[in-house]
Amino acid sequence: MRVELREKNGVTLIDLSGALDYESLDRFKKGIDAFLGNEKIRVNKRVVVNMSNLDFFGSTGLTEFVKAMKELGSKYSNLKYCGVGSSFKKIMKYNIHKEDSFIFETEEDAVRSFI
Repeated sequence: MRVELREKNGVTLIDLSGALDYESLDRFKKGIDAFLGNEKIRVNKRVVVNMSNLDFFGSTGLTEFVKAMKELGSKYSNLKYCGVGSSFKKIMKYNIHKEDSFIFETEEDAVRSFI
């Protein structure tokens, strides 16, 4: 599991890659905590979580992911996602966001939605 931060056209991207399971949970939490603690990023309210390189979600990882995304959503009301697998879209819709307007197929579409 890797959590990397970058910027594209004034939008902060959180790139998630690898497996999110019990073994990688600490790295995921540290990466999200680093993002939440970054003062420069907190000023930018345009954030996209890129999930296109996530390989696997274990049940423990899924629970922590939902908690972390709810926390991010409470700080960034227009938090958006891209690269979300079809089966995971249902989980997100019922647990994180009630509508599909926050989920985009590609990073480009998600970034462009802020313009």
